[in-house]
Parts: sequence; C-alpha cells; structure tokens
Amino acid sequence: MTQQAVAPAHIASESVLVAAVRQWIERANSRFDLAVPVPQVRMDLRGRSAGLTVYARRHRQRALIRFNASLCARYPAEMLNETVPHEVAHVVTAWRHGSRVKPHGPEWRAVMQCLGKAATVCHRMDAPASRAMRYFPYRCRCDEPRYLSTIRHRRIARGAAYLCRRCGSRLVATDGDSVISPDRI
Repeated sequence: MTQQAVAPAHIASESVLVAAVRQWIERANSRFDLAVPVPQVRMDLRGRSAGLTVYARRHRQRALIRFNASLCARYPAEMLNETVPHEVAHVVTAWRHGSRVKPHGPEWRAVMQCLGKAATVCHRMDAPASRAMRYFPYRCRCDEPRYLSTIRHRRIARGAAYLCRRCGSRLVATDGDSVISPDRI
C-alpha cells in the first residue's frame, strides 16, 4: 500500500489544518467503518508540544485538537504529515475504545499502522520552550547559594518553608535578582 503525503503547504491559517484533519478523519472512517465527526481545530498550543488531543466529555461528541502555531509555521510538512495523523489517531482510538486506553498504547499503535503511518510518540522538530524558567537566590547555613523556581519562591512568599538538603536549615531569600539561565546550578 502506498502512503499519500499531504502537500507541504504553508500553514497560515487553521483552514489548512482543518482540511488535513478532515482528510485523515475520512480515511480513518473508511478504513474502520466509523462515523467519527471532524474534531474542532485550534492553533493555540505553545511550548514544545506539537499537538494535543482533548477528548470529548461524552462519547459521540466532537473532540478538540490543538496545534502549536509556531511549529506549524516553521515545519509545515512535518506538522501535516506526522502530527495531524498522530492526533487524529488519538481521536479515532478514543472513538473506538473509549478514553481510558493508554495514550500511545497498542490500540493507538494499531490505528496508526492502519493509517499507514509510523507510530512515533515524539516529534523531531526543534521546539524551544515558550518561556524561560526563572530562579531566585536563597541562602542557608551552607556557603553555597541555593536557587528556587518561581513556583517555590511564591509558595515561600505565602508562608511555605523549604529546607536545605545539605545542612537542613531553612532557606531564606537573598536580595539578589532572579536568574533566568537554566544552567544556574
């Protein structure tokens, strides 16, 4: 069986993605003799994920597929030929087996195989994080400074306490500015 690739067009709007999702849903419906409705499509995902399927709360309702707009712009061919069928396979798997199956389990892999695609879990596109992590300097009885994430920094501001793993004393905020570099340690 030959595999038909979607033409690598520039994904400037959701309409291109909707057309590709519709094409893969129709292919799955004919192969599995189903009537899966075309899911809603949004280009509002950020970060390193290329796509995300949100299952319908009730069976027989429309699901939602979210795509990463920046990856669509940078890697249109990969998004159309890999990510779209990957996410459609999640919709079809949930339709056939319910939403309690493992996300990349044997049922999903069987759908991917039937669609003629490799059952890969992770994409290979360069996807930088949507925002840089911030770390705040703290001190304890040890000589070395300790850095806490924004989440822990805010928890301490609300009254939580964190202890140094080395000396066991309570961490106290210093007057220094936050550090944005992930290689802070």
